[in-house]
Amino acid sequence: MSEAMRHAGIHECGASRGGVDEPWERLALLRAGQLAPPSDHSGKLEAPTGFEGRMLRPGGLTLTARALDICALPPGARVLDAGCGAGDSLEFMCGMGLVPLGIDRSLNQLACCRARPGLPVLRGQAQQLPFGDGCLDGILSECVLSLLPDPGQALGEWHRVLRPGGMLALSDLYALDRREPLHNAPCPASCLDGALPLENVLELVRAAGFEPLLVEDHTPLLKRFAAELVFAGIPLETFLGRTGDARSDQGCRCGHGSNARRPRAGYYLLVARKMESRHE
Repeated sequence: MSEAMRHAGIHECGASRGGVDEPWERLALLRAGQLAPPSDHSGKLEAPTGFEGRMLRPGGLTLTARALDICALPPGARVLDAGCGAGDSLEFMCGMGLVPLGIDRSLNQLACCRARPGLPVLRGQAQQLPFGDGCLDGILSECVLSLLPDPGQALGEWHRVLRPGGMLALSDLYALDRREPLHNAPCPASCLDGALPLENVLELVRAAGFEPLLVEDHTPLLKRFAAELVFAGIPLETFLGRTGDARSDQGCRCGHGSNARRPRAGYYLLVARKMESRHE
């Protein structure tokens, strides 16, 4: 972690041990500590072909719970999951007594949400929301910001729809290497291409009118998650290509596209409060 990150108040947080035939079951058992990783590469499992409805995110719902705990939203609070995927976080928020709504670009992911009773979802773009000003109490966005063509625009839109004092919770990849952002294309080729240094993310959040309340570095969770995928016989490209960009149902293209050197990645959790004005 850089000295600048420490000065910005960013904290590093620490991040399993059977026969199972299905890789996703292996992944679940690894997380539950009920399955030891293989000692060699023999008998490596094939990755499943259907990824819809699978949570592929460092920290899973544990990190979601951490974010929502910091937000301290009361029961009945209206919370948007921007880029809701298959609805795991929506279902989790329902269980907390919140009133969630999901939005996602992917028809496949929305079909998974609609197969789970009681999850209200709609199709749309996270950076262009069909809501009035100040109508939401909170916004949750997990592994989404780095895939948007203009993260500053998205943050401005999220500021618009939140009430004064509304809460924003973000978790995503960030670039460990200092470099120019690769947002020149209409849409990032991958979540790695769209990842910014964490200092840049904080600048965008503040410029959009938010006050960061908590920033935590959860890179150990990213490393652990990558190891779990490998142990379960699931290619890393599955996670990197699963997230889904703002304009396509096909997911991001990590491991594909440009030949430019991609950055080393970390993973962060950020919780911020909407200020009364962008100049507060």
